[in-house]
Amino acid sequence: MVVVALSIEEKAKKVWDEAEETLKQVDSAHIFSVANQSCREFPIFDAKEITCGPLMGKGGFSNVFEISDITLLDKKEESLQNVKDSPRFKGKQPQSLAFETPTKATTDDARKDDHDEDHYDIDTAREIMSKRCMRFGSARYAMKRLRPDLNELEFARGALDLAIEIKYMSVLMHPNIVKMRGYSNTPRLSLDTFIVMDRLYGTLDERMQTWIQTNAMYKGCCGMTKDSVATQDLLKERLLVAYDLSVALAHMHSLRLLYRDIKPENIGFDIRGDVKVFDFGLVKSLDARYKAKMGAYGYHLTPCTGSIPYMAPEIALKEPYDKEADVFSFCMLLWEIMSMEVLFPDYSIRDYFVRVCKENQRPTIPSNSNNPSWPAVIKAIVKEGWDRNPQKRPDMKRVGTMIRGLLQDMSCGDETIVDRSAHMMDKSRRSFHNTFSEGNGNGSGHSMGDSSSGRKKLTRRRGSSAMATPATTTMKPDGKPSTTKTGGSISVQASDVRRESLHLNLDLSELEDVLPS
Repeated sequence: MVVVALSIEEKAKKVWDEAEETLKQVDSAHIFSVANQSCREFPIFDAKEITCGPLMGKGGFSNVFEISDITLLDKKEESLQNVKDSPRFKGKQPQSLAFETPTKATTDDARKDDHDEDHYDIDTAREIMSKRCMRFGSARYAMKRLRPDLNELEFARGALDLAIEIKYMSVLMHPNIVKMRGYSNTPRLSLDTFIVMDRLYGTLDERMQTWIQTNAMYKGCCGMTKDSVATQDLLKERLLVAYDLSVALAHMHSLRLLYRDIKPENIGFDIRGDVKVFDFGLVKSLDARYKAKMGAYGYHLTPCTGSIPYMAPEIALKEPYDKEADVFSFCMLLWEIMSMEVLFPDYSIRDYFVRVCKENQRPTIPSNSNNPSWPAVIKAIVKEGWDRNPQKRPDMKRVGTMIRGLLQDMSCGDETIVDRSAHMMDKSRRSFHNTFSEGNGNGSGHSMGDSSSGRKKLTRRRGSSAMATPATTTMKPDGKPSTTKTGGSISVQASDVRRESLHLNLDLSELEDVLPS
């Protein structure tokens, strides 16, 4: 049988034609239909009201800008009621961050300046946000919107991702998940959609480079440790990041949501240094209609979705998968956090699919004689978590419990460690109960990092920077979507720094001999 390859334009039309059905499935996801989680109402803005500052980061589909000013339109032009009646939720229209490190004075001031409740008093939030756009000389908010240089297919996929992201971000509430603060008054599927969210201060990818440099300072000749106390503190810091990430993922899993894109570039830090997961365009609800039949394991979901080298073998090889796919990704990342090395730096995509996914190659877990800094608990988590059989992996709640127990043992009763989870969840609950109006807030979606075209090698050099030089930038796409042709091969972000997401509906023709039919 001859398979006719679709053109970029034909693929884009297919995405648009199926987009409404995709969003209907999101609307009926378990978190809304069974768990009865209601989308909160959010402030809604017109693009004319927002002035963008420097470009802070680029994803495969989106740019992220600092917001330097919010100037509200006359209420006669743009009343709150008009915004609520926007066709956004009915109409249809065919990453990584680079930030300066906040100073201690800035973070102390930020703690004193917490007014979370003001953001979600819908009657006053827009006005308050416009007045508090800047915090002690630094922008408080960031905007994420589609890049203007995408081709037609990328515009379609990017718009759909944004719609999905807004929908889930309007209901997810957790201290380790970035807060959405508002979004655009555009139709649900629109090329002009944008999200207003909290500004972050760097990513885990950048933090890892700092750890490497710090660790090198503590090593003497022949690798001997010069400062065991400082080395132990560095280990605690890394384990705290891993623990906070595990708690955020466990929260999503409790709502039957699969994240599917764990990687350092999707994990940021707020002004206080707290872990914040962002980019929810690939989130999927584990609903009964996707469940494997006859009691078999997993759900039939989109294959080859996520980021190499963190993608679970079952996703890469088109098998049913479940929440344990996130556990695999987490444990691959945990290996990087512990080793402070890059996973499979010289592997091509084919190498990853063949060697890791089919032949079960894994990074080396050091023995005590080679590296005593790896606690036995972490070794056990990593080894269990990347098992080829997903049913042998621990769940994310157990992973978090094990890391927390280790931190308690290391901290000798330090209350900041022992009570960390309870404290942060209490802070989240207070914020939720005091600030969010219940009711039928509306959602649709968006994302921060996605797929792109470029190289086939997956090397990433720690310490490089893929960020654009800060400059004053306008927000809107400059003209109609480009019809630039792209090759038919599987591809990733054209950056020598980051591994980007392998996105939905990839052309996998180069891997036909590797993947099952």
